[in-house]
Amino acid sequence: MREWCQMPIQRLFTYADCMQHSADLEAAVQEMVQGHDARIFLVEAQWQPEHKRLRLFVDTEEGIRMRECSHLHVQLRNLLTLSGWIDDDYSLEISSPGVGKPLKHERQYRQNIGRTVELEMLDGTKVAGRLTHFADQTLSLEIIGESKPQTPVNHDTPAGTEAIDRTEDQTETHSELQNETKQPVLIPLQNIRSTKVVASFN
Repeated sequence: MREWCQMPIQRLFTYADCMQHSADLEAAVQEMVQGHDARIFLVEAQWQPEHKRLRLFVDTEEGIRMRECSHLHVQLRNLLTLSGWIDDDYSLEISSPGVGKPLKHERQYRQNIGRTVELEMLDGTKVAGRLTHFADQTLSLEIIGESKPQTPVNHDTPAGTEAIDRTEDQTETHSELQNETKQPVLIPLQNIRSTKVVASFN
């Protein structure tokens, strides 16, 4: 079954057309953001044509303030409307990504150097540690813990086979994060599924 979406110019496009339009819109917004203030970068653009809503998450390496988001909103609202990307009925929302959202931009990694982050690797392993450096699509991490993905359990144990101590097995494969600090390791971004900053209240 083909998927469709409603574009602002009021005709139906295929799902592929919508994805291309979304990518073009994000590129246009990024250029507008940089033109407004080179310190600000676009983290994510969420285009929701069915709700006539465009949500933009922006940031700077020093963190972004509400006043900056407000000034950017006025500028982008005019530019996006005049260039035909949105119309007067569209809702435009601009905010910072907030704690807990995955890091998506290289400048976010530099912004969070010195903080504790949790990585989910492509194989499902979770690694926590202090981000010490970032360059060339690679981060340096002082690992403080690692959790392996849970190994599937075979419940169909053949007759006469000795049962496995599952408590011990789960402890080894689904252990909690360790508190032992290790030497920094280099991890390429291409090996990471997602990175989140761990909130600290110290």
